[in-house]
Amino acid sequence: MKINRQELANKFYKDNVNYSIESFQKENMLPHRYVLVLTNLCNLRCSFCFQERKKKPDRMETADWLSFIRQVPENSRITLTGGEPLVFKGFAEIFKFANQKNYTNIVTNGLLLDNKISELLISEKNFKVLGISIDTIGNTNRDFSSKQWNDLVSKINYFLNIRNKNNHECVFDIKTVVLEDNIKDLFDIHKYCCEVLNCDTHSFQLLKGADIQHSDLMFDYDKIFKKYEAYQYKNFSKLIEQLNLIREYNLKNNYKSYLHPNIINLNSTEFIEEKNFLFLNEKEHDHTKFKTCLSPWTSVHVNVDGNLFPCMAVSMGNVKNTNLEAIYFSDKFNKFKEEIKRNSTLNGCNRCGWLKV
Repeated sequence: MKINRQELANKFYKDNVNYSIESFQKENMLPHRYVLVLTNLCNLRCSFCFQERKKKPDRMETADWLSFIRQVPENSRITLTGGEPLVFKGFAEIFKFANQKNYTNIVTNGLLLDNKISELLISEKNFKVLGISIDTIGNTNRDFSSKQWNDLVSKINYFLNIRNKNNHECVFDIKTVVLEDNIKDLFDIHKYCCEVLNCDTHSFQLLKGADIQHSDLMFDYDKIFKKYEAYQYKNFSKLIEQLNLIREYNLKNNYKSYLHPNIINLNSTEFIEEKNFLFLNEKEHDHTKFKTCLSPWTSVHVNVDGNLFPCMAVSMGNVKNTNLEAIYFSDKFNKFKEEIKRNSTLNGCNRCGWLKV
């Protein structure tokens, strides 16, 4: 029986939305999505990376991560990321433990995805998504050598071969950051990812509009209200043109891709009119254009140093010395959620991937 991995990815998204609505209404439910920043270290030095990439003396050790995962409600989704998560020495132990009662995703640059790691991933039935960051054919913007690129392609092929051989349900997602330099090539990149790399889904991420989002540096609470300026794409018209080509290609060939913020539907029969989406390229955030964000009711991040934060990097408490429930239902976290309720979104939400019009 053929596995429809695109439909599995859609199911998780729908389940996440439904959980968010229920949690928002009840106010007594823990999140069911946990993003664990295992390390801020990486084997690459990408110019557009927003992380500090310095070894922290107060970083979480393997035992700390295991202790936190024990507190996560069963059947939650745990994403292991970084930095580069495969750099973390305790990765295998944490991965196996997380899969005992929960589901896992991994976001990686793929260079350390050797045969042993691929076999480890496929050995766990609760492993759901392998996300690999690819921004150009060859990942030249990430300073890949031709050898590194060829190695990555081989590693992806090995992973997919053993996944298919074992009839594993996990989804292979490619994540592409939309940069000024790759806009004109987005359609070609998409075709390559679908036809050559055989991805199940392809996610395009606009550059975030506020450095407070998903940072490994903590900010003062009042910085959620600060006015941030998003990068304005100089060739936004070309971006819309490329997205229409991707949309038409998806319809014709039954591929799936997504744009973050998830405002333009790349799997729709409806033509993308540039004039309808100019607000995506504005510098400042206008909260009146967006729905109340439900992300704080369904998702939290735990930083490499143990600080737990919603989406904006404001520490709500540290998991090394305070349990999950105490942090999530604290006055400070409740205050943050009330700000979201009152304003729908905040300045720190500028061009966040969770925005909805």
